[in-house]
Amino acid sequence: MRRGFTLLEMLIVLAVMAILGGLAVANLNAYIQSSRLNQALQEVAEALRSVGNRALTESRGYTVTITTGANSRLEWANSEGPVGSMVVPNAVQIVSLTPSGSTIQYAGRGFPLNQYRLGLQIGSRPAREVVLLPTGKVVIP
Repeated sequence: MRRGFTLLEMLIVLAVMAILGGLAVANLNAYIQSSRLNQALQEVAEALRSVGNRALTESRGYTVTITTGANSRLEWANSEGPVGSMVVPNAVQIVSLTPSGSTIQYAGRGFPLNQYRLGLQIGSRPAREVVLLPTGKVVIP
């Protein structure tokens, strides 16, 4: 009786394990990027809700200035000047703001003047949006 494995059998097992390991790493990387993008979407949505609540509480208009691209950030100000800011986390970039421009305007009642769509993206993954409705509600479709 023969005991053990031949060199060919070991090489085949190692090749199969390498292929499966490569697939697992690719899926893990995609999961991590998706998780980072979801976290950034939630933080941007919360910042927009917070500014709307401030505008309502203080009964004054607010402007949120959006910086797109690398080091994306949101900065909000009222008539007296800058009040706060946030850097979009996890190397996520704001890639678009609709309607075109770089600012979001809130009226003194806490409602935005328009409907706004912010597109966020990480790496080569498709962009996802945060939508600020004219009612002040912030949704992530």
